[in-house]
Amino acid sequence: MALTIALVLAAAAGVSAAEPMVSVGNRVLAAQPGNTLTLEVGTQTSFLAVDRDHIAGRAVDLQRVGNHLRGFVGDEESDLQLAPGRVTGHVGAHPVAMQIERQGSQLTINGNFGRRAVALSLHPHSIDGDVGACRYQLRNQVGEYVGTAACGGRPTPVKLDLPVPLVTREDAEVAAIVTALLAS
Repeated sequence: MALTIALVLAAAAGVSAAEPMVSVGNRVLAAQPGNTLTLEVGTQTSFLAVDRDHIAGRAVDLQRVGNHLRGFVGDEESDLQLAPGRVTGHVGAHPVAMQIERQGSQLTINGNFGRRAVALSLHPHSIDGDVGACRYQLRNQVGEYVGTAACGGRPTPVKLDLPVPLVTREDAEVAAIVTALLAS
C-alpha cells in the first residue's frame, strides 16, 4: 500500500518510477517498520534492523523495555536507561553516563559509554566528534552521512545511513543507538 501511495505521488509530481525520490518528505512516506541502519567503515559493513522496540544486528542487539534499552553492544551485556537529557546504565562492567543536549536541530552527546569517552554532535547536515579512540567527521550527502573515521591511524572512509523512523525518536534513544553503533 505504501509503495502504491509513493508511486501515485511520484506520478502526480511528474517523477518517473525509475528516478530516485530523495526528499525528506518522500523518505517519511516510504518509511515502514523494519528499516535498516547501515554503517560502512572501510570494507566492513554493519546492518541494524530497526523496529519500534528492537534494534538488532551483528554488533548491536538492544530491546526497548520501558525506558531501558537492554541487550548487547559488541559482546558486552548492556542496560541503558533513557531519560530526558541523559543516558545512564552500563556496557559490560563499565558505567554509562552521557548528557544529551538539544539546541535547535543539533544534538550534543557528552560523557562515557562503557570504557569509551564520548563527545559527539549530531546535526541534520553532519556528525562530528569522538567515540573512544575514533574521531568521526561525516557530512550529509543526499540522505546518508559520508566522511571519515580516524581510530589512531589513517582516516578510513565511512558511510552511515540512518532511517527516518530512528531520527524521529526521543533524543536519549537516538543518542544511545548511534553511540552504541559507533562504539561497537
